[in-house]
Amino acid sequence: MPAVDQLPLLCRGQLLLTLAQAMGAPTARGLLQATLTPFYASAPDRSFDRDVDYLVGKGLIAVEGRRFGAFAPVEVLMLTPAGQDVVEGTITVPGVAIQR
Repeated sequence: MPAVDQLPLLCRGQLLLTLAQAMGAPTARGLLQATLTPFYASAPDRSFDRDVDYLVGKGLIAVEGRRFGAFAPVEVLMLTPAGQDVVEGTITVPGVAIQR
């Protein structure tokens, strides 16, 4: 198990890896959060929202509202090109750890 201070970095990395699995498709925030619940359960503060804000601030993911048909708007997250570079290991960003 990683050191406690590494958990937020690993959570952010796992969030990026999960979005990368969507291969560029926008992913509903709620679905992403539910998918990552087991991973965040080991984090002391379980702050998915904090990590989304951090990754948006670093330009690694984008968040936007989308309307699908007659349904209410849904917030979706997408990996940016810089986020893809982090996932691929071509760049590193302090505060994000990708476990390989």
